[in-house]
Amino acid sequence: MDQMSGKEEFPLFRYNEFDVAALCQLASDMRQNLACTCDLNQRPQRGGFNWAVFVIFEDGLEWVLRSPVQNHPELSYSSVAKLLSSEAATLKYLRAYTDIPVPDVYSYCAYPNNPLRIPYILMNKAQGKTLETMWGGTEIPHRLDSLEINKVMSQLGHITWKLAQVRFNKIGSLFEENGFFFIGECLSKGHLQHKRHSLAGIPRGPFSSETEFFLSLIVALIQHAEMLPLTHHCFTAPVPAKNDYPNKDLWESACDLWNQFVTIGQKVDGAANRVDYIIAAQIVNRLIFEYTGKWSGITNPVSFALCHPDLTMGNIFVDDQ
Repeated sequence: MDQMSGKEEFPLFRYNEFDVAALCQLASDMRQNLACTCDLNQRPQRGGFNWAVFVIFEDGLEWVLRSPVQNHPELSYSSVAKLLSSEAATLKYLRAYTDIPVPDVYSYCAYPNNPLRIPYILMNKAQGKTLETMWGGTEIPHRLDSLEINKVMSQLGHITWKLAQVRFNKIGSLFEENGFFFIGECLSKGHLQHKRHSLAGIPRGPFSSETEFFLSLIVALIQHAEMLPLTHHCFTAPVPAKNDYPNKDLWESACDLWNQFVTIGQKVDGAANRVDYIIAAQIVNRLIFEYTGKWSGITNPVSFALCHPDLTMGNIFVDDQ
């Protein structure tokens, strides 16, 4: 518990400086004053939008502190806070009302006005290694054999089925307030990323039907094409996909050719590319109305399943079981 407050020269504070003593005090208080440490020389692990460090108790148990990366180019400060709140609420909901294996959330705060001085989620450490490491890693002894792969896929299918049984009467993101859970604004990637969080005219939910949800994404696409940079998106020339090439060198060569192609004539942020995306959005809009006119009475659900927006191999942990 004699942890010092942060100084930027320690690896621990690569992404943000926070009060280590306050973190250890919080963790210790939640385990009946059991002593713990947070190594100042540990290097934070980094994901897409978050970084993570570990707290170790004297009995060997490890907890994880996760916090958003500051000033992320993709998301606003308020969007980051909403995403953190919704993630913590969703984990707590699943822990309370299902037997789906998710981490315990011990404490969280979406804003830096707390003793740690950063937004954070404090949770237990997932056991095992990532599926990405176990499936195709370079360490042969740790790779899954065919029987283990079958077992993992069966378990994933069972978990996905259980998630599909968690139903709500609206489409949106799950939040918690004063111990009560509710569906609020939809924080899907299509509503937030690529600076779409800054567009005021996008309906953000919660939505009462699939039609409302998909129409809001069409509005987001049209407004994006009209007002925001299209970065590397070219409608008639998609970016080469790595999985389409037998090796990294060929893929990188294809990317170089693609960059040269789109640079000539400003094919990305030019008017023609923007018009292509707007026309595509209008076509999809018409298809949605045709679909709802013919099939809504049969297929339109009265409730909506919980789904994972980022269920990648790097986010799935595999242990001996």
